Amino acid sequence: MIIIHVAREPYTGVWSIMKALAEAQQAAGASVHLGLFLTPTWPYHEELTKGSIPYWMAPTPAVFGTAAFVFHTVFLSPLNSWIARVQRTSPGETIVLHFHNAWLSGAFVSQRIARDGIRQIVTFHGFAGQGALRVQPIRRTIHRALAGKLLKANCILTSVDAKNPIAVEELLGISRNAFHVIPNGVSIPIYQRRPFQSGLPLNVGHVGLLVEEKGWRITAEAVSLLYRSGIPVSLTIAGFGPDEGRVREWCTRHSEFARFLGSVPDAANRVIPELDVLVLPSQLEGLPMVILESMAAGVVVLATPVGGVPSLIQDGVNGILITRDSSNIAARIQQLALDQDLVQAIGAEAAGTVAREFTIDKVRSRYQLLYDGVLSK
Repeated sequence: MIIIHVAREPYTGVWSIMKALAEAQQAAGASVHLGLFLTPTWPYHEELTKGSIPYWMAPTPAVFGTAAFVFHTVFLSPLNSWIARVQRTSPGETIVLHFHNAWLSGAFVSQRIARDGIRQIVTFHGFAGQGALRVQPIRRTIHRALAGKLLKANCILTSVDAKNPIAVEELLGISRNAFHVIPNGVSIPIYQRRPFQSGLPLNVGHVGLLVEEKGWRITAEAVSLLYRSGIPVSLTIAGFGPDEGRVREWCTRHSEFARFLGSVPDAANRVIPELDVLVLPSQLEGLPMVILESMAAGVVVLATPVGGVPSLIQDGVNGILITRDSSNIAARIQQLALDQDLVQAIGAEAAGTVAREFTIDKVRSRYQLLYDGVLSK
């Protein structure tokens, strides 16, 4: 079997799970390739070139998402040439195309490819932009058309959580019953965090995309409240995105307790283990890789109960569920800052949860059953 993972500009958690899954499949003996549509500013070029997975790259316009995918529906894609290459080198092998841009993958899937016996899998890693689609009928019509192409091409659909398919059904017209739910997973081991010691500041972090929807500002305000109250805390922010300039400016103004690292390759091993607490007060999520990576490292996660988060975090046991309110978040962080044993207990339970239930090998096994056509919903 030959597996080609296809995505346009995969960021943060999507890139993490796509890369981890490909590496796990390769380690299990599969022939794996990456087919990526990238701009020159994509932040993971170094990780791509230094990795072990063979890859192809094609250019994509540096414009907002909808326009870029409409572009790819009009102009010829190199996907057919990628398929032809593996068919020449491995004739007779089953080919699986695994797409990672959710319904926007409709720009790449093909009824002709399906007729050739090539299996097409599409993973929905989340459902961003729901608010915009509700109030922009023209844009919603375009997105529904791309979603409809998945059904016409007989794609197998997966979601990383059970909630997002409900919104997909409402807004894009794909039945929630069409989805297989396969949660994300991480490669074990991830470096364990340094032990939290009383007297040192509790290091609170935001790692990932820098947009208001992810709540970096709410986290920063919560830490600022605590610092001004004399609670020993610090803030680390790592990532990139539209708010990068605002984040840099905010951290510069509050440099006595805050630092901005920018985009850090392999943040799961280079940034997260230095944290004591990760805060993710998102408006919408699937099953965030940054939460799984943090839990695997023994970091205490504070997150809003959106998407698949409640299926992962048991409040007060292996993490903490919060509201999108800086006062609420500050109170929960203060509780941790004053109780070293609580930090250790929640962190240990979090690491155990991931090791038992959310490893990349479990993800690989479930996808293999899907590729083989034997996984039922």
